[in-house]
Amino acid sequence: MRVARLRALGMPIPQIASHIASGEPRVSLSNALRALADEVDGDIERLAATRDRLRELARSQAYGQPVEALAQALRERQLLGTDAALPADEASAASLLDALHPDGMPGVLAQATSLLDDPDARLRLNTLLERFHAFADDASESEIDNLARDVASTLPRPEQAATPVDIELMDKLLGHRFNAAQRRLMHLLRHKLTTDDE
Repeated sequence: MRVARLRALGMPIPQIASHIASGEPRVSLSNALRALADEVDGDIERLAATRDRLRELARSQAYGQPVEALAQALRERQLLGTDAALPADEASAASLLDALHPDGMPGVLAQATSLLDDPDARLRLNTLLERFHAFADDASESEIDNLARDVASTLPRPEQAATPVDIELMDKLLGHRFNAAQRRLMHLLRHKLTTDDE
């Protein structure tokens, strides 16, 4: 009965066996139960945060429609025409950002607010995008490294590590949209944004 009660409270079997086999005093068991209660408190906090996040996402189109969410954010800042859609390349980039960011497009938009709301930052980013689009397939490694460094210094770093990406799959998905130099730059940029390397 004691084992059943402790198991119902969530105590792992090995820990129950250890307490019973050692004949430890009640105070030791009480400490173990308090520690288990602290773990449950932590689980409750995490679950409550997840619940709140899910409700927030349910109210937003940003999670299910990343391309439209980005387009709407740009329209609100008059960076895109009222009825205009994102160009094909930007729409592809929006889908990619949504896939790579731990929080999807909502996380991208949260981090991009400082860029979208700062005219100087937008100008710098537009200049960098023009350099990216102008990249020839045979761009040198130094050109790629210079642009990746400049973009990394402009973009905010994610607070949470990005989800690991299958590079070969990423190349297959992007192969028809970007040339080899542009794909190499994106790989290098992702490395720079997720490490402390300069």
